Amino acid sequence: MPQFSCMIQLSSFTLRMQLSDFDDTTAQNASRQVTAVVANELKVNKTLIQLELAWNKISDRGGEALAEALKLNKTLTQLDLRGNQISERGGEALAEALKVNKTLTQLDFSHNQISARGGEALAEALKVNKTLIKLVLRHNQISARGGDALAEALKLNKTLTQLDLSGNQIFNRAGKALGIAVLEDGRIVL
Repeated sequence: MPQFSCMIQLSSFTLRMQLSDFDDTTAQNASRQVTAVVANELKVNKTLIQLELAWNKISDRGGEALAEALKLNKTLTQLDLRGNQISERGGEALAEALKVNKTLTQLDFSHNQISARGGEALAEALKVNKTLIKLVLRHNQISARGGDALAEALKLNKTLTQLDLSGNQIFNRAGKALGIAVLEDGRIVL
């Protein structure tokens, strides 16, 4: 099995990583290694403001490593984790990070599989987070239970202005609850 090694120094304002040229096994192994390096650098970095890791198959382990880094990072404002095979475990870890992170304003977490539990964990984070203004959760298998939790969180969160939940399994009751929360607040765009 080929080994992937790299040295990354996060000194610019934006880091974009895409490992789609590798086969699935190699890409996943490379993604884990690179994500671990990026997460460790992110803990101490003082310049990076935008991190794009979309479609890199970082999985829950990568999500958990990034979550730990986000708890310490003081500069990152935009994080793109689209399509990274992150499930509820990684979603819960990132939600915990959002409870303490004071800089992240935009998170694109679409095309993962965080499901209802991940949606509920993010809802709990939104109740206390005061910096996130844009949250994209498209196609995450979030059910009505997760939708209900997010609707309740929107009643308390006063900073979020954009929330994208398209492509989830949020129907009738939860959809209505979200609609009411948005209409009552007047500042959130779904």
